[in-house]
Amino acid sequence: MTDGTRRARPRGGRVAVVVPDGLEHDGLLRRLRRRWNQLPQDRRETILVLLAIVGGGLLLVVLVMALQLKGVNDRTSDVRVELLKLQDAVTEGSAPRASASLATAQKNARLADGHLRHVQWSIAARLPFLGDDVRALRTVTASLVSTTEKSLPPLVKVSGDVELDSIQPRDGRFDLMPLGRLAPVIQSSRASFKRETAPLLELDTSHLVGPLGMAVRRAQRQIGRVDDVLRRAGQAAAIVPSLLDGRHRYLAVFQN
Repeated sequence: MTDGTRRARPRGGRVAVVVPDGLEHDGLLRRLRRRWNQLPQDRRETILVLLAIVGGGLLLVVLVMALQLKGVNDRTSDVRVELLKLQDAVTEGSAPRASASLATAQKNARLADGHLRHVQWSIAARLPFLGDDVRALRTVTASLVSTTEKSLPPLVKVSGDVELDSIQPRDGRFDLMPLGRLAPVIQSSRASFKRETAPLLELDTSHLVGPLGMAVRRAQRQIGRVDDVLRRAGQAAAIVPSLLDGRHRYLAVFQN
């Protein structure tokens, strides 16, 4: 044979077996097999038991990590739902519902981040092929925790303090005190929001696995929209009091 394979000749009606030359003459495999056969029976049994224990332990770790990853996905989805409820509650001026949604979002964010703080995830974050994805996922959950616990609470509190009825004109004048309290809180919350979400915005998604990369890019776009809302709200809260205070003259021009 010229292809590096030797075909055994049939003997006594036996089926011929193709034996690649590289395997038959592989000295390393033969030495390992010989060393293994030379070990005492009890030693070989001990090694097999240890290998089974290690393999079972690795399988258990993989199963635990899979369950924790599902928990992270479920909890982050819950955070997204609660933040939408929070937005609706603030818009409608319902302080109790806003506070309840914020508390639920904080709880789910902490649970999602807690799943990824176990030792197996710290090890996975240092692996060559899996590390980028694990670190990105931990950045997302950490940003959720810091945003719900540092940036949003002041906004929810001031939205409960400032009622829409208090901004209605009375005797031809507006009470500007509520709006005066609102502007600095919005500006401070926006600065905190930008600071807490900066690590997430700086993530490079080009090296992330498909679904995770899409989720991170979606979160980055949502952060941009929220920041734009906070920016416009801060500008309005700073400008409106000056428009409503004092005496003003207006020129109305009509064109037909």
